[in-house]
Amino acid sequence: MAAEKIAIGLLIALIAAIEIALSFDIWLDSGSDYCEKLQESSNGFQDFLMWVTQHLTYLFAALMMLAIILEYNYLVGLELAFIYTIVNVIESLMKASIGYPRPYWIDSNVEGFSCSEGFGDPSGHSMMVVAIFPYAVYRTTNNYLYYVPVAIFDILVLHYRMYGGYHSYSQVVLGTLIGGYILYIAISYFNYLNFYIESTKKIWGFASVIAFCFIVMMAAVLLYAYREVYWEDEWSDNIEANCNRIDGEDAKVNTLFGTFTVFFWLGAVSAYWYSDYMRLKDNSIKIWERVLRILIVFGAYEGFYFLMAIDYGALSVKAFMNIVLSYLQGFLCCGGIPLLWAIGKGIKPSENSPQDPESAGMLNTEKD
Repeated sequence: MAAEKIAIGLLIALIAAIEIALSFDIWLDSGSDYCEKLQESSNGFQDFLMWVTQHLTYLFAALMMLAIILEYNYLVGLELAFIYTIVNVIESLMKASIGYPRPYWIDSNVEGFSCSEGFGDPSGHSMMVVAIFPYAVYRTTNNYLYYVPVAIFDILVLHYRMYGGYHSYSQVVLGTLIGGYILYIAISYFNYLNFYIESTKKIWGFASVIAFCFIVMMAAVLLYAYREVYWEDEWSDNIEANCNRIDGEDAKVNTLFGTFTVFFWLGAVSAYWYSDYMRLKDNSIKIWERVLRILIVFGAYEGFYFLMAIDYGALSVKAFMNIVLSYLQGFLCCGGIPLLWAIGKGIKPSENSPQDPESAGMLNTEKD
């Protein structure tokens, strides 16, 4: 089975290499033409769906992850947080490595519905929806009826990434393949993922997370320092007219900051050290309290993104603030706020009932 997974991974790597090699000369041109063709049938309803898939995809993913942490299963929620982190890190490092533009950046006939400052290849939205939503269904209910709305939403996201001029079809296909492979590996080895998360409560496990952060940061900094944006003179009037704050340097900075999601994961596992203090599935909490708790956690999650968007001046200061805020976002939203909630209610570790395999996240999701 391991050989099969390696073979699939190598096949996807080969497809990625072909896509990268031919994209700037072939796929971007034909992909831009396809985006233009899709936009010819533009109407208010399609524009609305495009807005939903553009702005709410990551919000839905975050809300689902936080709700599972608070209301269903802490460890399963952390599994989703890890996948969320991996998707963002791989997406950012690949975008920085490939450095290809979005269709509306280079083709003035393609309308850009909003400004996206990061590079375009592969599609991060495609990676996210294909990887995280099906995994959430698999690890919670594994009811095939729930896969239907997930599949519909995923297809809408893939379609409207092209309709909105954000990605060529090759960028969407590459993102879909990578996201699907992440999903495949996560489902195949979810028990190992669960063990890894539990191991972060030990010094060696936590040290491995710190090492992971260091490796990602070194790779990101090197890509930022040495990756040249060689196609910048081909940008279309769309950038100059609507997104004049974007240039090659901005795209590199945006991609660099995307890798800081790894510190979100560091914050999440830091909060996990205190999980014995939390009674996340406490049915004695009133419904309105549970709803309020989710709203507070989700509001804090989004609030940190607002703080990250503030211009703190020099790049080094911006980078430092984004790292700190990403860490605090992971710590507070994946455990810290529920911890404070538990302390405020006077809950002590001894009041927690021992976790059985199901409540610890070791659900048997295999169907008979």
